[in-house]
Amino acid sequence: MMLLAWRPMQNLDDLDNRWAKLDGVEQRLSRRIEGAADRVDHAIQGRIDRVDAGLGGLADGLGQLRVSVGQGVNALEDTSARLDETFAGALLAITELAETANPSQDWEPPVAAASADSTPETLDQRPSSPQFQRQELPDGSVAYRRLSAR
Repeated sequence: MMLLAWRPMQNLDDLDNRWAKLDGVEQRLSRRIEGAADRVDHAIQGRIDRVDAGLGGLADGLGQLRVSVGQGVNALEDTSARLDETFAGALLAITELAETANPSQDWEPPVAAASADSTPETLDQRPSSPQFQRQELPDGSVAYRRLSAR
């Protein structure tokens, strides 16, 4: 009987030793997993920080680009308006030259003014260029109307 009592105790001791070994293995494995998880976490945080910094720089660059494009558009609109005015003046001058060179049948020369004081004596006394009024049309284009001399 002694033999029977001794064997279960030996088996319990073996099981206890195995549990102790498994506990040690579990602790080592747990430390390795925690260390690997910490390294991965730090690496991911570093990449997120770098991407965040890059996006911040990109946002600044896009803001500067937006301002620059806006300034370019404004400059183009101003240039376009000046070119429209110049074109209208040139077109009017060409039309006047064409009418002077080949007057139409229904064209009549201007009537002389009643007072000699209001009519310039020489070409030097006349205004250098005709006056125009700029009008913006509903479709966004620009038209010019010649102002009559008074």
